[in-house]
Amino acid sequence: MRIVLLFVDFINLHILNSMKFWKSTLAVLFFVFIGYITFVFVYTPDKIVLTETEYAILTDKKEVAAGTNDTHYITTKLFGFIPIKRVAVDILPFDNVIVGGVSIGLVGNIENEEDEKISGVGILSFINPQNNNFSALGHQMTDFDNNKQVNLSGGSVYAVETIGIEKTNNKKTGVIKSILKSSEKPEGSIKKGTKFGVSGCLYADSEFLTRLSQNLPISTRYNVKSGKAILRTSLDNNKIEDVECQIIKTRYQSRKADKSMVIRITDKDFLERTGGILHGMSGSPIIQNGHLVGILTHATTHDPAKGYAVYIDFAEI
Repeated sequence: MRIVLLFVDFINLHILNSMKFWKSTLAVLFFVFIGYITFVFVYTPDKIVLTETEYAILTDKKEVAAGTNDTHYITTKLFGFIPIKRVAVDILPFDNVIVGGVSIGLVGNIENEEDEKISGVGILSFINPQNNNFSALGHQMTDFDNNKQVNLSGGSVYAVETIGIEKTNNKKTGVIKSILKSSEKPEGSIKKGTKFGVSGCLYADSEFLTRLSQNLPISTRYNVKSGKAILRTSLDNNKIEDVECQIIKTRYQSRKADKSMVIRITDKDFLERTGGILHGMSGSPIIQNGHLVGILTHATTHDPAKGYAVYIDFAEI
């Protein structure tokens, strides 16, 4: 009888210990779960930017009234069915663009400085086919007289004649040699220039509209992945070429910022001819999986084959 009682006590003790273990385990899992939900809620932005197509896919809506004053929303869900946060969505006013890749001459009025102008050459990034608005350069223009970056308010854009390149050598960044045809008829007007490039509108008879024809969908920052991509640019005689590259790093950016991506040129022929990314290539569009995803902005100083880019939804337009 005593043995039976001892056995019962052992079983009860074992059950009690097991209950304590599972209570502790469940408590830990509960706090981890609450911590995860809190993390997702805090770090999910209050507002995001999507194309019409991206928004329609997320919400199963066949049509989206982009460009209206209507407020759009999506709800983030845990495991696909537990609502966590309602997020406002800005719908980009365009879903497809004409891809750039040609040199463009920029003569802009420096903001808040009367009669002060600045000129430069970069790459035309893309054109909105709905209204011929364009985006170029991907970064602020620099006033080399005082080595200061400046914003633009108005100006004109011109055709450019490319006459050759100076190859990158001993980590000194090379340059595309070009002539800005500012004495000829302007190809369009500049609206503004900011940290994220130069925007404006091309005239209906602009040669840029004649030269460029490929229309591609765009993908916002949420769909850009590390991996193979194409950099579209032009060097000799303004010939457009697609250069193989690799997106080696993408950064999570909840709001507009530079250096969104790090890319590396992998095209051996291009590197042999140029030595790396050149001055004058800023604004070159980046294409991944048939979508326009970014704009080249800078070369890195320590490795001329590497450069920085911004997400396409950050571009000035």
